[in-house]
Amino acid sequence: LQLMAISGKTISQFVEAIPRYVMIKTKFECAADRTARVLEAVRSAYAGQKINDLDGVRVDFDDGWVHVRGSNTEPIVRIIAEATTKERCEALIADVRKIADGV
Repeated sequence: LQLMAISGKTISQFVEAIPRYVMIKTKFECAADRTARVLEAVRSAYAGQKINDLDGVRVDFDDGWVHVRGSNTEPIVRIIAEATTKERCEALIADVRKIADGV
């Protein structure tokens, strides 16, 4: 409330200033013995980006990120992408799928 009083802005104006993001989650079948190769291929393909590999491979971009990880209970790989637009999320997922299909 103090910030509203000082700035003269409404709650709606503050909310409008918060960036909007889209998240898409998907998965694909992947044998357990292939999962490590898929993750390594993703890591290698994005070697120039900021990568976190504590739980799978997360790659950060200026406009979003993509996280790829093998399931511990099913023969699948999960992909989660978050970006400023749906199209960017879909492109990140498509790029990871293309990398995985090449393994």
